[in-house]
Amino acid sequence: MPTTIVLPDNYGLVLGVAVSSLFVNFFHVMKVVNLRQKFGIKGPAVTAGPEHLKKNPESKVFDCAFRAHANYTENLPSFLTSLAITGLRYPTLSAVAGGIWILGRIIYLYGYINTGNSAVKSRAPGFIIAAYTQLVLMCSAAYAAYTFIF
Repeated sequence: MPTTIVLPDNYGLVLGVAVSSLFVNFFHVMKVVNLRQKFGIKGPAVTAGPEHLKKNPESKVFDCAFRAHANYTENLPSFLTSLAITGLRYPTLSAVAGGIWILGRIIYLYGYINTGNSAVKSRAPGFIIAAYTQLVLMCSAAYAAYTFIF
């Protein structure tokens, strides 16, 4: 027996944001791959290592890009889950917050790799944007779940 699921009218916006997050992940991957090739860092190394840093201190940028990508993938599951759940009750809020989160993650990436510095100051603007919007999504998802239960 088939089951019909009725989604809110604007849920397509939520799906659009979810799909765009996958392209941002791909963008992160391409940044890491390009820097890996530029500095001659063979996989599966996750850092430039002392030998590359000694030859070319600029290879520190690879470390920053790799860490920014790892941080992105660490946050992606909770982002997508809260985006989807929030979207079931509040699709416009979900899509807007999700779009802002994605923007914050891109700013975080560039703040991290453009300086080649792991200092918090360089990546703080993107982190703050992404962290607060992710918190909004998680709290909204919790409230949406509550409204479905009660």
